[in-house]
Amino acid sequence: MKKTTYQNKGLAILLFLLSLQTFAQNYVPFSSRFDQDVKGDIVLIGNNILGPSNNAFNNNFEYNNRVNMQYIDIDSDPSTFSSSSADLAIPNPDCYRIVRADLYWAAVNPGSEPITDVKFKGPTGGGIMILQVL
Repeated sequence: MKKTTYQNKGLAILLFLLSLQTFAQNYVPFSSRFDQDVKGDIVLIGNNILGPSNNAFNNNFEYNNRVNMQYIDIDSDPSTFSSSSADLAIPNPDCYRIVRADLYWAAVNPGSEPITDVKFKGPTGGGIMILQVL
């Protein structure tokens, strides 16, 4: 009678784990949102809501996983705990025609209350719009 070795048990466990299905948090499958042939270029801008603290950050020997990230808050609105901004700089606006503009927003909040509203301010500064989160 032959004894089962740890190697055979480990291989059996590994094969079992590899056979399991895993699911990501993609509740709605991705679909095409824009499908058009456009002669020209694509311009993207973006921003984030986390960054190093406002103190001077000149330590080139720290990796991102050792940086104490803080919420960025650039407005003086006491009803928000995080705000950020991004500016689109087009070199010669008369030579561009905007075909489509999309806004993608995502966040994670450690609290139990869901985020239902997002404050959005356009480039003209005409006021703040409150957008309902889908």
